[in-house]
Amino acid sequence: RFSFKQVSIVFIVLSGVLAVQQILLHHTNNYLIFSKPFFNLLAGNNLYQEYPQFYYDTFKYSPAFALLFAPMSLLPAYIVPIIWNILNATVFFIAIKHFFKDDKLCIYALLIVLLEAITSLQNLQSNCLLSGLIILTYTNLRKQKTIWAAVSVSLAAFIKIYGIAAKVFALFFSERFKFGVIVC
Repeated sequence: RFSFKQVSIVFIVLSGVLAVQQILLHHTNNYLIFSKPFFNLLAGNNLYQEYPQFYYDTFKYSPAFALLFAPMSLLPAYIVPIIWNILNATVFFIAIKHFFKDDKLCIYALLIVLLEAITSLQNLQSNCLLSGLIILTYTNLRKQKTIWAAVSVSLAAFIKIYGIAAKVFALFFSERFKFGVIVC
């Protein structure tokens, strides 16, 4: 029988290995979509135009995300996808552990989303990070940690606008007005 901590460590290491695989295969387009807009932002360019010289898609995130990603944009491209994936997996595992205290329930929850999580991490996407932040918004509200709930939902919204939908959780908690003031 494995503990949630053991499963988490294995999965976080796996997330790093998946990033290395993508680096070696030169399948880092999603990482490029996250890192290059910072430089377009500095240059005053439209973030939402196509930039085929940098990546093969359009930037679908907020300008704040380009700023949040700036420190990683300045690091070497061969290391950032590994850091990015480990960050995504770690936030997701922390959120699951805060939601379910019982290790068994945490592991079952992970098994339910395992395929989607691996797919997201293999493609260097932000889905695990966003899911983790949304779950942390709820669990922090449940624990009356209003400031942490506001930080979680704000970060989620800064990454992708639909993260702001997690504000709806506040309607079910007594701290909803304090939460609303902090988020605004």
